[in-house]
Amino acid sequence: MIKNKFRIISAWENVDKFIEEAKSAKDKDIDSLWDKYLIEPYWSKVIEWAPEGFEGRKPKPMKDLITLKEQLDIIKNSDIINLLEKELVRIWTCLPKNDEDIITIALYPLSPENTIAAERQNGVVGSLEFGNILININPLAKDWIRWVSYVAAHEYHHSVWGHNNIVLKGKYRGDLLTKLLNEGQADAFAKMLYEDLKPCWINPISKQQEMEMWKVMKNHLKSCDSAVKNKLIFGDEQNGIPWCIGYLIGNNIIAQFFEKNPHTTFMELINIDSEYILSESGYDNYIHSPS
Repeated sequence: MIKNKFRIISAWENVDKFIEEAKSAKDKDIDSLWDKYLIEPYWSKVIEWAPEGFEGRKPKPMKDLITLKEQLDIIKNSDIINLLEKELVRIWTCLPKNDEDIITIALYPLSPENTIAAERQNGVVGSLEFGNILININPLAKDWIRWVSYVAAHEYHHSVWGHNNIVLKGKYRGDLLTKLLNEGQADAFAKMLYEDLKPCWINPISKQQEMEMWKVMKNHLKSCDSAVKNKLIFGDEQNGIPWCIGYLIGNNIIAQFFEKNPHTTFMELINIDSEYILSESGYDNYIHSPS
């Protein structure tokens, strides 16, 4: 059965225990309690396919226990697990992963102190941990429950992309262009499933601004430097680079590709070379054409 392709684990199940002990704990001991209740029972499963010594993106302790309890109450009164289980069936059906390994999807609390996530990502942040999926949730954010499945679909696409290109073909490309198109494909896939959701991170900007940013990116498309990639993917607003500009441009390149190749499937696209996608998209001509 398709549902057996996934394993959902929820660290929220231990939040009550963490809160109860943390109430009487010294501040310096809260980190160890967080590890005891929210990391140790689950983390080895989250990073089971990671190289030895890889710690991954462990969720950070929440020390505001009152807010954490408010979040927990919302989670308990939601039907998030059942909803996600149903949506994963639909996600897998649209993009089957040719792999016998079960994908673990771990749900964790996310602090409201992460204001960007609360204000721009509806309180839901995902990451891929070597094939498995980590989803951090702040249920105090608006419409959070509608976005969990979108984020799961986005990260699941990454999992399929990585399996096909890295595991099966042994082709790991860490350059900026590949990262741009990887994110663009993942958002295109999630948007196809959840057409009513409008991700803030790919909100349109002026064509002039997009053209200026593309001019900068073109000089670094072959770069594998993580600092360069992070700045041009996630943005650097203090230095005039819009937030998540790489997601926007990657999404627009993929949109242009599909406009010219409407019969290409997402699985076919996963297996197409990055330079070919860019060339076939005609994005460079599009971005320099009159509005």
